[in-house]
Amino acid sequence: MFIPYDNAIPKHATKFVRIVRGVATQVSADTNEVSYHAIGSDDKESETTEKLKFDYLVLATGSTYSVPIKPDSRDYARSATEAKLQEVRDHIKKAEKVLVVGGGAVGCEVAAEIKAKYPSKLVTIVDANKQLISGNNLRDKFYAYLNASLEKLDVRVILGERLTERLSGNGLEKRTLRTDKGTAIESDIQLLCGGFSPVATLVQEMAVWAGEEAPFLAGELAAVLRKKQTGFTKERRLKR
Repeated sequence: MFIPYDNAIPKHATKFVRIVRGVATQVSADTNEVSYHAIGSDDKESETTEKLKFDYLVLATGSTYSVPIKPDSRDYARSATEAKLQEVRDHIKKAEKVLVVGGGAVGCEVAAEIKAKYPSKLVTIVDANKQLISGNNLRDKFYAYLNASLEKLDVRVILGERLTERLSGNGLEKRTLRTDKGTAIESDIQLLCGGFSPVATLVQEMAVWAGEEAPFLAGELAAVLRKKQTGFTKERRLKR
């Protein structure tokens, strides 16, 4: 999970690759510049705005989603992430009944990991879709293996039902929640694992000028633009 910056690239690449640790705040199409606030060795974000010039820009800001161990996005210290990991780990260890809200890739992984580590715990996944990891055009063979694996671990799966209460974050207390179909789910801890959204703040203003001379889009951002602007991307041939 933690990759030191001095090991992020091969030694021979240090001659032409420079790593700048900072928070990008703006991308200018007129000047081909990225504005950012540097993060110092004290893990604090500077208030001073600095700029980087570019000829080509690769946007790979990824995505964000609800996950039990995600720390504060504005706290850049490794210790903050480690503290969050330990906090959630302690709560999971003490709980007898665990509710995982969201049956996507993250939810399935979290539920399986907990059940594999603590077989005696009752782990439940609830998802409003009719199948786990829905909408990904995966093969039937994959779903058969996934369902069999969760069944073997004795993970309880509730599909096609939605909680009547919308949770805003992880719950760390004993509760009985109900679905829209009346199913009661008792749990000592509730873990949110869903709600995918692209980190597209910088892209929103750039999408209008993305074209033949545009920056490159990578990962989730390219997929989102392709999905939402199909006609545009076919004509302009966004490169991935």
